[in-house]
Amino acid sequence: MFLTEVYHCNVLYRAICVDILGSTWSPALTVEKILLSIRSLLSDPNPENPLNGAAAELYKTDREEYDRMARQWTLRFAQP
Repeated sequence: MFLTEVYHCNVLYRAICVDILGSTWSPALTVEKILLSIRSLLSDPNPENPLNGAAAELYKTDREEYDRMARQWTLRFAQP
């Protein structure tokens, strides 16, 4: 799903945990709805349904450190 590494409790490697891509999939879903759902999950993580368990635990116990790690990964992997 992502070309760069992403530090997020619902993202692991190139997979993302979005219910509409799995259990609630419907052929009636539009690309716009799917992208909105992904954007929403990225801005509002769901640590109760994680792909990255370590990141989810950090999100729940030390949000400041979680945010620091996310910024660090952005600087490391998402910069040209």
